[in-house]
Amino acid sequence: MAHDDGTGAGKRSIAGAGHAVKFDAPGDGSYLKAVRVYGSRYGAAEAPEEKFTVFLLDDQYRRIAEFPFAYAKFDRGDSEWVELKLLPTLVPERFVVGLDFQPTARRGVFVHHDAESGGTSLTGVPGREFQKFAKGDWLIRANVDRRKDGK
Repeated sequence: MAHDDGTGAGKRSIAGAGHAVKFDAPGDGSYLKAVRVYGSRYGAAEAPEEKFTVFLLDDQYRRIAEFPFAYAKFDRGDSEWVELKLLPTLVPERFVVGLDFQPTARRGVFVHHDAESGGTSLTGVPGREFQKFAKGDWLIRANVDRRKDGK
């Protein structure tokens, strides 16, 4: 699932907030399997030992799940699509997927965005107020599947 046009028009690292996108599930019994992000790591040449977090929220910004990942998932330098595989997690009808990189001068990730905002991209992290990101849509995609048992 994507709201972006696939073309990077800019990139940002956001101190004190994260990158997030609102999605609508394709139906009951949908679960999030992975998140894809177009970005690149910056800072120290060696990836830091600290981890960043992928978070899943409902449409009221209540936490459903968090998934920690090593910064080494992103290469330093040129941007590319990075797939972050998650423990499959059921999602509500409307949900938010985000990333909290907690950037500093020695660690962070630039996340790309396209040129026009569709109103689904946000900045924020759980526990803080979310704001609309008006400069474009984050190149953050949700890999969602449906239950196969017909329930």
